[in-house]
Amino acid sequence: MGTCMRWSGVTVSLLCLAATGCRLAGSTVWVQSVEEISLADQITIDGAEKRSLESVDLSVLEVRTHNGRISFTGQDVGKPGAISVTKKARAYDQIEAEAALAAIEVFVERQADGKCKVGWRWSKPKRRSWNAAVDFEITASQALALDLKTHNGRIYVAGAESDVVVVSHNGRLVLDCGGGKLYGETHNGRIEAVYAGGNLQLETHNGRIRADMRQCKVPNGSLKTYNGAVELILDNDASVQVTGRTHNGRVTCQVPLTAGGVSKRKLAGTMADGKGKLDVVTYNGSIRVW
Repeated sequence: MGTCMRWSGVTVSLLCLAATGCRLAGSTVWVQSVEEISLADQITIDGAEKRSLESVDLSVLEVRTHNGRISFTGQDVGKPGAISVTKKARAYDQIEAEAALAAIEVFVERQADGKCKVGWRWSKPKRRSWNAAVDFEITASQALALDLKTHNGRIYVAGAESDVVVVSHNGRLVLDCGGGKLYGETHNGRIEAVYAGGNLQLETHNGRIRADMRQCKVPNGSLKTYNGAVELILDNDASVQVTGRTHNGRVTCQVPLTAGGVSKRKLAGTMADGKGKLDVVTYNGSIRVW
């Protein structure tokens, strides 16, 4: 049995799957579930009065998961959206794994300032043998500002038109955003971004970065990796000052520069009248601007 919550035309459906278990190496068992979670149609806002979710406009979506993937797909404002949740739990035997699965509590907390927090927690004290992974797949308004973070997992964003912050400690970032600012960070994983806004910052410690900014006429921001190549794609008519450097690698540039130049490991040049600024850095890897 399940219910749905609706805010400003966005319906939240929380799902998890009929328990199935499989034994892995090391005598551990994973179970995964897909059953609907019952949620009230009204919630307490800021610990005070209860009111309908439809009565407050939603502007910011914050999602947190410790082990799991986050996926967001933006759609036209006013269309009904949904959040689908897959819960997985692991323990040393089937009974313990199922107990861990039952203890995973997904929450949707709405605040009066227009922010909605989505995440999960243990509904009872965690046992030493319990481990969990929770994935969130979201379809909602493209106008939402996004704040998405996971410790271990991939983050995918497509169709976002407002400010976007995505952080994963160990996971790949795949981003297709326009309009607002974009900040993406992962410690171990590659970053792929298609961006149409005016300001982005992408950073990974171990991984490649590919940024397609052909839709940006005045691009600003930075691309930085410690171990990996960087590929930057610009429109030939972009107005920007570009700097780049690598400690171990090679720099190549195929965009028209009106000032500056390129050496083996450095780039400093201007396109058009240079209204924007982009800085590209890698310590171990090549840089290609085209």
